[in-house]
Amino acid sequence: MAGIDVELPPGFIGRWIDPDADSQSITDLCNAAAIAEYGTPNATLQMVRESYNVPSFDPRTDGRLVIDSLGQAAAVGEFYDNDAEHVAPFVYLRVRPDLLESGILEGLIAWVERRGEANVHLAAPELRVALHTNVPGVNNEMQRAVERSGWQLERIYWTMEIELDEEAPVVPPLPEPITIRTAVPDQDEPAVFEADCEAFADHYGFVPRTYDNWLQFATQFNPYDPSLWFLAMDRDQIAGISLCLPEASGRPEMGWVSELGVRPAWRGKGLGLALLKHSFGEFHARGKRQVGLGVDSQSLTGATRLYERAGMHAARDEREYELVLREGREIRKTS
Repeated sequence: MAGIDVELPPGFIGRWIDPDADSQSITDLCNAAAIAEYGTPNATLQMVRESYNVPSFDPRTDGRLVIDSLGQAAAVGEFYDNDAEHVAPFVYLRVRPDLLESGILEGLIAWVERRGEANVHLAAPELRVALHTNVPGVNNEMQRAVERSGWQLERIYWTMEIELDEEAPVVPPLPEPITIRTAVPDQDEPAVFEADCEAFADHYGFVPRTYDNWLQFATQFNPYDPSLWFLAMDRDQIAGISLCLPEASGRPEMGWVSELGVRPAWRGKGLGLALLKHSFGEFHARGKRQVGLGVDSQSLTGATRLYERAGMHAARDEREYELVLREGREIRKTS
């Protein structure tokens, strides 16, 4: 697999990623693309550096950095085969805004397809395997490139946001006997993982994740603040979770709700709204007046309606594309 090379236009070269040497330039590249798209950055050095520490990621085989003739970072492609069944690897692609029509994106797309094909055998032979990638809704050039390469639009995801009033949000009462507490670090993570998996098992595209991958993403990608992990407790059981970050990536003025979920046995009691409003209240107390989160625009569980009731609105959208590598039985949640 180390021999899978990127075919690029003249003047560009592709090489494997050196996390120590390249993380800062890749962060700058990602933020240049985000600023061109929405006017704000969306990456931090910690996020980029930690993405290369994901247990399933090998920078030599799973990443390619494209360099221009001046030695500057021009684009990056990354392949993450994180789910436990190896049926839905994720592809991350970013290209410097001035080079979107240079042909290097098409070269990276062809590389990740070949890289994905090399892992198909890891999935059970009867299972469907497909690559997935996300493209910002305003990046028309990138959308056209992936579509020309045979990828199909699968889903649209929204970033929803709210501007909080100067007065603290009103938190609806919790159903008896539910209480909310914050997480205890180095103690609650396994139970939170179990609750997270159950709460999201009926969400579109769900596939099981390993605990190690989940933990690394949940506690290392961004500053881990267990005082912003809110657990709705029914005595000694976790009924719902709101796992928040002190700020949205690249947007320090905005608090971020990373995961909001209620386990099926506790749904229909207003717990999701109470957890969300509780999170708003904590951000408000910390001086944040903007809060955001990401959601499937066609949520199977009606999450968008809950967020709208809480006063949130769709501010950005991201398109998820899929490239089927092998047909077979679909084990992801799709309906």
